[in-house]
Amino acid sequence: MVLEFAPFRLKLFGQAVELLRQRVGLVGAYWRHYRNLTPEARRFLWVSAGVEYQYLGIYLIAVNLYLLRMGYGPEFIGVVTGSGIASYSLTAFISGYLFRRGSVSGLIVNGVLLIILGLIGIAYTDLMPAGVRIPWVLAANAVAWMGGGFFGVGRLPYLAAFAPRQTRVVLFSIERLMGIGLAFAGGLAVTVVPGLTAGLLGTSLDDPAPYRVAILLAPAGLIPALVLFARATRKAPGAGEPIRDPRVAVRRRFVPASPRTMILILSVYTVLFNFAGTPPLYFFNVYLDEGLAVSPALIAFVMGVARLGSLPATFLLPVLTRVMSLGVLLVVIALGLAVALVPLALVPNPLIAALSFLTCSLLLAVFEPVFDLYRMEVVPTSMQTRMAGTTQTATYGAQSAAGFAGGYIAVAMGYPVLFFGGTLLAFAAAMILVPALRRDRRSLHAIDTFPPTASHFGA
Repeated sequence: MVLEFAPFRLKLFGQAVELLRQRVGLVGAYWRHYRNLTPEARRFLWVSAGVEYQYLGIYLIAVNLYLLRMGYGPEFIGVVTGSGIASYSLTAFISGYLFRRGSVSGLIVNGVLLIILGLIGIAYTDLMPAGVRIPWVLAANAVAWMGGGFFGVGRLPYLAAFAPRQTRVVLFSIERLMGIGLAFAGGLAVTVVPGLTAGLLGTSLDDPAPYRVAILLAPAGLIPALVLFARATRKAPGAGEPIRDPRVAVRRRFVPASPRTMILILSVYTVLFNFAGTPPLYFFNVYLDEGLAVSPALIAFVMGVARLGSLPATFLLPVLTRVMSLGVLLVVIALGLAVALVPLALVPNPLIAALSFLTCSLLLAVFEPVFDLYRMEVVPTSMQTRMAGTTQTATYGAQSAAGFAGGYIAVAMGYPVLFFGGTLLAFAAAMILVPALRRDRRSLHAIDTFPPTASHFGA
C-alpha cells in the first residue's frame, strides 16, 4: 500500500516545490515593482499604510478602552463610532463630487492632517473639564473621520495613476500588504504600551493616561510619513496624473456599462456585500462567547490567525487575476462569502465557526484591493473621485447600518438568522454585478512582465 502511494506522494512534493518557487518569484516581482515606483508613489504607500496602522491597529482598540476608563459605557462608545462613520460618509460623498481628479494630492495631505489633529484632540479628552468632555470628544472624533473621508476619496485615484493597467493589481496588493503589516504592528503596540506607561507613571491600567499615550502613537507614526510625502509631491508637480500605457486599449472599449451606471451598480453591490460581510466581523467574538461559551483566549487566537491569514491571501492576488478578471472575481468572492456563512448559521460548533470565520476573513481580505482596483478601472479618470466618494459613502453607511441592525437581529431573532441573512445578501450582491460583466481577457493582469520599464513610472 505504501509503495502504491509513493509516486503520488512524490508528485505532491514536486508540486509543492514548484508552488514555493513561484511564490519566491512573486516576492521578487513585488520588490522590483516597488523599486521602480517614483519617490512620491513609494511615500504615498507609507502614508496609506500609516492610516491603516492608526485605524485598524490603534484607534479601534485604544480609543474604546480610553473612553471606558473615563467612565463612559458601550452606549456612548456606540454614539462616538456611529457619529464618526456618519462624518466620514458625508465628507466622502461631498468631496467626491466637489473635488476633481487633479486635486487628489491636496485631498490626501489635508485628510491626513485632519486625522492627526482629531486623534490628538481625542487623546486629551480626560484633561478637559468634565462639562466639555462629551462635546470635545465628539468634535475631535468627527474631525478625525472627516480626514478619513478626504483621504479615502483621494487615495484610489492617486494610487491608480502610478502604474499601467497591466501591472496595477500588484501596486494595490503592495498597499494592502503594507497596511495589514502596520495594522498588526499597531495592535501589538496597543497591547504593550499601556502597561509600560502605567509602570512609568506609577498608575494602573484602570487610569485613562496609559491609553492616552497609546492613542498618541497613531499621529506619531503618521506625521513623518506625511512630511516625506508632502515634500516629494511638491518636487513632482505632475504627480497624480494618469500614466498612459500604449499597450492597453482605450478604456471605453472594455467598460461594461456607462460610468454613471457603474457607479450605481457598484454602490448597490457594496451595500449588499457589506451588509453580508459585517456581521461575521462585528459579532463573531460575541457569538463564540455568548452562543458557544468559547474562552476569550481561544477567541483572540482565532481572530489573530484570521488577521495574519489575510496577508498571504492578499499576496496571491496577482495570481488570482491571471485566472479571472476583476469583475468575475468580485462575483466569485460574493458567492464564496454566501457559502462560508451557511455553516455559521446551521452548525453551532466552535471548530466549524472558526473555519467559517477564517474563510470569511480571507475572502474579505481579497475583496478590498479587488474592489478598489475594479471601481477605478470602470470609469474614466475624470470620474474617479465621484466613484470613490459614492462607493466609500455606500460602504461605510452599510457597515454602520449593519452594525446597528445586526445587534438587534442577534438579540431578537438569534445568530442563525443573522448569518443566514448574510448568505442571502451576499448572493444578491453577486447577482447584481453579473449583468454588468463582460468577459475581457485584456483586463487580466499578468505578473510575468516585471520589472516594468522605467518609462512607465518616471525617474
